[in-house]
Amino acid sequence: MLDRDIAGHATVIGLPPQPTLRGAEAVAWNFIYRFGPEAEVELEPFFVEGRPTLIARQEGQVVAVVCLDEHQGRVVHLEAIACANWPKPR
Repeated sequence: MLDRDIAGHATVIGLPPQPTLRGAEAVAWNFIYRFGPEAEVELEPFFVEGRPTLIARQEGQVVAVVCLDEHQGRVVHLEAIACANWPKPR
């Protein structure tokens, strides 16, 4: 469950700094675009230094790592590191 005041930020390797998204609607729409069914990625849950994390794979290759910060059962911050050539055009 996303906190309504969530902040989401992505670092895309090889691209200029990306703007931080703010608010549940903006973060949810971007997440669905990047990781929803049409993106054809597999999400694997993982933990990095105790933080819930998702490893995103497309055609078997890791294309993004998304770390989540939660407070009282809601995701309050999302930090992603992604490859510049992803998502691949379909």
